[in-house]
Amino acid sequence: MSFTPQCIKKFINDAKKYKVLTPQEENNATQEQLIKHNMLFVVKIAKEFTNSNCELNDLVSEGMIGLILASKTHDKTYDGSMRLLEESLKSLNTDHLDTWQLHNIQTQAQVDEIFSANGAIKALEKAKSEGMVRFLGITGHFEPLVLLNAIRRYKFDSILMALNAADIHYLSFKNYLLPMALEQGIAIIGMKVTTRGRMLSTWTPPPLEEQKDARNRTGRPGTITIKEALEYNMTLPVSTTIIGVDNVKQVEENVKIASQFSPLCESAMKEIELKTLPIVRQGLYFRRWDLGA
Repeated sequence: MSFTPQCIKKFINDAKKYKVLTPQEENNATQEQLIKHNMLFVVKIAKEFTNSNCELNDLVSEGMIGLILASKTHDKTYDGSMRLLEESLKSLNTDHLDTWQLHNIQTQAQVDEIFSANGAIKALEKAKSEGMVRFLGITGHFEPLVLLNAIRRYKFDSILMALNAADIHYLSFKNYLLPMALEQGIAIIGMKVTTRGRMLSTWTPPPLEEQKDARNRTGRPGTITIKEALEYNMTLPVSTTIIGVDNVKQVEENVKIASQFSPLCESAMKEIELKTLPIVRQGLYFRRWDLGA
Protein backbone atom coordinates (compact mmCIF):
# COMPACT_ATOMS: atom_id res chain seq x y z
CA MET A 1 0.00 0.00 0.00
CA SER A 2 1.20 3.50 -0.82
CA PHE A 3 -0.32 6.94 -0.32
CA THR A 4 -0.71 9.42 -3.18
CA PRO A 5 0.70 12.96 -2.65
CA GLN A 6 -2.86 14.22 -2.07
CA CYS A 7 -3.49 11.54 0.54
CA ILE A 8 -0.20 12.32 2.25
CA LYS A 9 -1.12 15.99 2.51
CA LYS A 10 -4.49 15.12 4.05
CA PHE A 11 -2.87 12.54 6.35
CA ILE A 12 -0.39 15.13 7.69
CA ASN A 13 -3.14 17.71 8.18
CA ASP A 14 -5.25 15.16 10.05
CA ALA A 15 -2.26 14.09 12.15
CA LYS A 16 -1.77 17.67 13.35
CA LYS A 17 -5.11 17.43 15.14
CA TYR A 18 -3.59 14.98 17.61
CA LYS A 19 -0.67 15.01 20.01
CA VAL A 20 1.81 12.35 21.06
CA LEU A 21 0.39 10.62 24.13
CA THR A 22 2.21 10.41 27.42
CA PRO A 23 2.80 6.90 28.86
CA GLN A 24 -0.07 7.44 31.32
CA GLU A 25 -2.40 8.55 28.52
CA GLU A 26 -1.41 5.53 26.43
CA ASN A 27 -2.34 3.20 29.30
CA ASN A 28 -5.85 4.67 29.43
CA ALA A 29 -6.38 5.14 25.68
CA THR A 30 -8.74 3.14 23.51
CA GLN A 31 -7.52 1.30 20.42
CA GLU A 32 -8.97 4.05 18.17
CA GLN A 33 -7.25 6.78 20.20
CA LEU A 34 -3.90 4.97 20.01
CA ILE A 35 -4.14 4.72 16.22
CA LYS A 36 -5.16 8.36 15.73
CA HIS A 37 -2.53 9.75 18.07
CA ASN A 38 0.08 7.51 16.45
CA MET A 39 -0.42 9.38 13.16
CA LEU A 40 1.64 12.40 14.23
CA PHE A 41 4.39 10.15 15.54
CA VAL A 42 4.49 8.27 12.21
CA VAL A 43 4.87 11.53 10.29
CA LYS A 44 7.61 12.75 12.63
CA ILE A 45 9.62 9.53 12.31
CA ALA A 46 9.04 9.34 8.53
CA LYS A 47 10.54 12.80 8.07
CA GLU A 48 13.67 11.63 9.88
CA PHE A 49 14.23 9.09 7.10
CA THR A 50 13.53 11.29 4.06
CA ASN A 51 17.27 11.79 3.59
CA SER A 52 17.63 8.05 3.00
CA ASN A 53 16.40 8.19 -0.63
CA CYS A 54 12.91 7.13 0.46
CA GLU A 55 9.69 8.88 -0.48
CA LEU A 56 7.66 10.35 2.38
CA ASN A 57 4.50 8.61 1.18
CA ASP A 58 6.22 5.21 1.26
CA LEU A 59 7.62 5.87 4.74
CA VAL A 60 4.24 6.90 6.11
CA SER A 61 2.64 3.83 4.52
CA GLU A 62 5.17 1.56 6.22
CA GLY A 63 4.64 3.35 9.53
CA MET A 64 0.92 2.71 9.47
CA ILE A 65 1.35 -0.88 8.33
CA GLY A 66 3.21 -1.39 11.60
CA LEU A 67 -0.10 -1.06 13.45
CA ILE A 68 -1.18 -4.67 13.48
CA LEU A 69 -3.39 -6.50 15.93
CA ALA A 70 -1.60 -9.34 17.66
CA SER A 71 -2.23 -11.52 20.70
CA LYS A 72 -0.98 -14.73 22.27
CA THR A 73 -2.29 -17.84 23.93
CA HIS A 74 -0.42 -19.30 26.87
CA ASP A 75 -2.90 -22.19 27.08
CA LYS A 76 -1.73 -25.39 25.38
CA THR A 77 -5.23 -26.85 24.83
CA TYR A 78 -7.84 -26.27 22.13
CA ASP A 79 -10.62 -25.17 24.51
CA GLY A 80 -8.43 -22.93 26.61
CA SER A 81 -6.88 -21.24 23.59
CA MET A 82 -10.27 -20.59 21.97
CA ARG A 83 -11.47 -18.96 25.19
CA LEU A 84 -8.38 -16.73 25.25
CA LEU A 85 -8.94 -15.78 21.61
CA GLU A 86 -12.51 -14.75 22.38
CA GLU A 87 -11.23 -12.63 25.27
CA SER A 88 -8.61 -10.98 23.06
CA LEU A 89 -11.11 -10.15 20.33
CA LYS A 90 -13.52 -8.69 22.88
CA SER A 91 -10.78 -6.71 24.62
CA LEU A 92 -9.52 -5.27 21.32
CA ASN A 93 -13.08 -4.64 20.08
CA THR A 94 -12.43 -6.45 16.80
CA ASP A 95 -13.50 -9.57 14.93
CA HIS A 96 -10.02 -10.61 13.83
CA LEU A 97 -6.32 -10.55 14.66
CA ASP A 98 -3.43 -10.12 12.26
CA THR A 99 -1.24 -12.49 14.26
CA TRP A 100 -2.04 -15.05 16.95
CA GLN A 101 0.90 -16.70 18.70
CA LEU A 102 1.65 -19.62 21.00
CA HIS A 103 3.26 -17.85 23.94
CA ASN A 104 6.59 -18.64 25.62
CA ILE A 105 7.01 -22.30 24.72
CA GLN A 106 9.66 -23.74 27.05
CA THR A 107 9.55 -27.53 27.17
CA GLN A 108 9.11 -30.51 24.87
CA ALA A 109 6.16 -31.59 26.99
CA GLN A 110 4.42 -28.31 26.12
CA VAL A 111 5.10 -28.88 22.42
CA ASP A 112 3.68 -32.39 22.63
CA GLU A 113 0.54 -31.08 24.35
CA ILE A 114 0.09 -28.37 21.72
CA PHE A 115 0.16 -30.99 18.96
CA SER A 116 -2.02 -33.51 20.79
CA ALA A 117 -5.58 -34.41 19.74
CA ASN A 118 -7.04 -31.58 21.84
CA GLY A 119 -4.03 -29.32 21.53
CA ALA A 120 -3.76 -25.59 20.92
CA ILE A 121 -2.58 -26.06 17.33
CA LYS A 122 -6.13 -27.16 16.45
CA ALA A 123 -7.41 -23.83 17.80
CA LEU A 124 -4.88 -21.89 15.74
CA GLU A 125 -5.79 -23.76 12.58
CA LYS A 126 -9.53 -23.29 13.16
CA ALA A 127 -9.11 -19.57 13.85
CA LYS A 128 -7.10 -19.10 10.66
CA SER A 129 -9.46 -21.16 8.49
CA GLU A 130 -12.44 -19.12 9.73
CA GLY A 131 -10.74 -15.76 9.15
CA MET A 132 -10.42 -14.85 12.82
CA VAL A 133 -6.63 -14.59 12.45
CA ARG A 134 -4.40 -14.06 9.43
CA PHE A 135 -1.05 -15.42 10.63
CA LEU A 136 0.03 -18.03 13.17
CA GLY A 137 3.16 -17.66 15.27
CA ILE A 138 5.15 -19.16 18.10
CA THR A 139 7.29 -17.41 20.70
CA GLY A 140 9.96 -18.29 23.22
CA HIS A 141 13.20 -17.31 24.92
CA PHE A 142 13.94 -20.29 27.16
CA GLU A 143 15.29 -23.23 25.14
CA PRO A 144 16.11 -23.02 21.40
CA LEU A 145 15.99 -26.75 20.70
CA VAL A 146 12.40 -26.96 21.95
CA LEU A 147 11.33 -24.26 19.50
CA LEU A 148 13.39 -25.92 16.79
CA ASN A 149 11.36 -29.12 17.24
CA ALA A 150 8.14 -27.10 17.10
CA ILE A 151 8.90 -25.38 13.79
CA ARG A 152 10.00 -28.70 12.33
CA ARG A 153 6.56 -30.09 13.16
CA TYR A 154 4.55 -27.14 11.84
CA LYS A 155 5.01 -24.35 9.28
CA PHE A 156 4.36 -21.26 11.38
CA ASP A 157 4.10 -17.84 9.73
CA SER A 158 6.21 -16.10 12.36
CA ILE A 159 8.48 -16.75 15.31
CA LEU A 160 9.30 -14.34 18.12
CA MET A 161 12.66 -15.25 19.64
CA ALA A 162 15.15 -13.75 22.08
CA LEU A 163 18.25 -12.49 20.25
CA ASN A 164 20.92 -10.17 21.62
CA ALA A 165 24.69 -9.80 21.72
CA ALA A 166 25.02 -12.20 24.68
CA ASP A 167 22.96 -14.93 23.01
CA ILE A 168 25.98 -16.56 21.39
CA HIS A 169 27.46 -17.57 24.77
CA TYR A 170 24.69 -19.84 26.08
CA LEU A 171 21.88 -21.90 24.48
CA SER A 172 22.21 -19.75 21.40
CA PHE A 173 19.04 -19.04 19.44
CA LYS A 174 21.25 -17.51 16.75
CA ASN A 175 23.12 -20.78 16.25
CA TYR A 176 20.49 -23.43 16.93
CA LEU A 177 17.16 -21.88 15.87
CA LEU A 178 17.67 -18.94 13.52
CA PRO A 179 19.10 -20.98 10.59
CA MET A 180 16.08 -23.31 10.42
CA ALA A 181 13.63 -20.41 10.70
CA LEU A 182 15.40 -18.74 7.78
CA GLU A 183 15.39 -21.95 5.77
CA GLN A 184 11.64 -22.31 6.27
CA GLY A 185 10.93 -18.70 5.31
CA ILE A 186 9.35 -17.88 8.66
CA ALA A 187 9.04 -14.20 9.59
CA ILE A 188 11.56 -13.70 12.41
CA ILE A 189 10.91 -11.18 15.17
CA GLY A 190 13.80 -10.46 17.53
CA MET A 191 13.31 -9.42 21.16
CA LYS A 192 15.29 -8.93 24.41
CA VAL A 193 17.73 -6.61 22.58
CA THR A 194 18.98 -4.99 25.79
CA THR A 195 17.18 -7.21 28.34
CA ARG A 196 15.22 -4.36 29.95
CA GLY A 197 18.31 -2.15 29.70
CA ARG A 198 20.44 -4.45 31.86
CA MET A 199 23.00 -4.99 29.11
CA LEU A 200 23.67 -1.28 28.67
CA SER A 201 26.67 0.47 30.20
CA THR A 202 24.34 3.36 31.11
CA TRP A 203 22.22 1.12 33.34
CA THR A 204 22.72 1.60 37.06
CA PRO A 205 21.59 -1.45 39.04
CA PRO A 206 19.20 -0.63 41.88
CA PRO A 207 20.13 -1.90 45.36
CA LEU A 208 20.01 -5.70 45.45
CA GLU A 209 17.29 -5.70 48.11
CA GLU A 210 15.05 -3.77 45.70
CA GLN A 211 15.50 -6.31 42.90
CA LYS A 212 12.61 -8.68 43.56
CA ASP A 213 13.19 -11.15 40.70
CA ALA A 214 16.02 -13.49 41.70
CA ARG A 215 16.56 -14.50 38.06
CA ASN A 216 17.92 -11.10 37.04
CA ARG A 217 19.27 -9.80 40.35
CA THR A 218 22.70 -8.22 39.82
CA GLY A 219 24.89 -5.42 41.09
CA ARG A 220 26.78 -5.13 37.83
CA PRO A 221 26.03 -2.51 35.16
CA GLY A 222 25.92 -3.52 31.50
CA THR A 223 28.88 -3.44 29.15
CA ILE A 224 27.61 -2.27 25.74
CA THR A 225 26.03 0.90 24.37
CA ILE A 226 22.53 1.16 22.92
CA LYS A 227 24.15 1.77 19.52
CA GLU A 228 26.10 -1.48 19.79
CA ALA A 229 23.03 -3.39 20.97
CA LEU A 230 20.80 -2.11 18.16
CA GLU A 231 23.35 -2.41 15.39
CA TYR A 232 24.16 -5.96 16.47
CA ASN A 233 20.52 -7.03 16.25
CA MET A 234 19.82 -5.08 13.08
CA THR A 235 22.72 -6.88 11.40
CA LEU A 236 21.12 -10.25 12.13
CA PRO A 237 18.88 -11.71 9.37
CA VAL A 238 15.57 -10.94 11.09
CA SER A 239 12.34 -9.47 9.74
CA THR A 240 11.99 -6.95 12.54
CA THR A 241 13.15 -6.31 16.09
CA ILE A 242 11.13 -5.31 19.15
CA ILE A 243 12.91 -2.60 21.12
CA GLY A 244 11.63 -1.68 24.55
CA VAL A 245 11.71 2.03 25.41
CA ASP A 246 10.86 4.11 28.47
CA ASN A 247 10.35 7.53 26.89
CA VAL A 248 10.20 9.52 23.66
CA LYS A 249 13.85 10.56 23.99
CA GLN A 250 14.91 6.91 23.74
CA VAL A 251 12.69 6.45 20.69
CA GLU A 252 14.34 9.42 19.00
CA GLU A 253 17.81 8.09 19.85
CA ASN A 254 16.89 4.70 18.40
CA VAL A 255 15.56 6.31 15.24
CA LYS A 256 18.79 8.26 14.81
CA ILE A 257 20.83 5.07 15.18
CA ALA A 258 18.60 3.25 12.68
CA SER A 259 18.76 6.08 10.14
CA GLN A 260 22.57 5.96 10.15
CA PHE A 261 22.82 2.17 10.30
CA SER A 262 25.01 0.03 8.08
CA PRO A 263 25.35 -3.73 8.71
CA LEU A 264 28.32 -4.64 10.88
CA CYS A 265 31.17 -6.79 9.62
CA GLU A 266 31.87 -10.16 11.26
CA SER A 267 34.78 -8.86 13.35
CA ALA A 268 32.66 -5.99 14.72
CA MET A 269 29.90 -8.46 15.66
CA LYS A 270 32.39 -10.69 17.47
CA GLU A 271 33.85 -7.70 19.32
CA ILE A 272 30.43 -6.79 20.69
CA GLU A 273 29.77 -10.42 21.64
CA LEU A 274 33.04 -10.51 23.54
CA LYS A 275 32.11 -7.38 25.49
CA THR A 276 29.00 -9.16 26.81
CA LEU A 277 30.89 -12.08 28.38
CA PRO A 278 30.91 -10.53 31.90
CA ILE A 279 27.13 -10.04 31.77
CA VAL A 280 25.93 -13.25 30.12
CA ARG A 281 23.74 -14.25 33.07
CA GLN A 282 21.97 -10.89 33.35
CA GLY A 283 21.70 -10.55 29.59
CA LEU A 284 20.09 -13.99 29.32
CA TYR A 285 18.34 -14.32 32.68
CA PHE A 286 15.26 -15.68 30.86
CA ARG A 287 17.14 -18.73 29.51
CA ARG A 288 17.09 -22.23 30.93
CA TRP A 289 19.72 -22.15 33.70
CA ASP A 290 19.07 -25.54 35.31
CA LEU A 291 21.62 -27.35 33.16
CA GLY A 292 24.55 -26.67 35.48
CA ALA A 293 26.06 -23.75 33.53
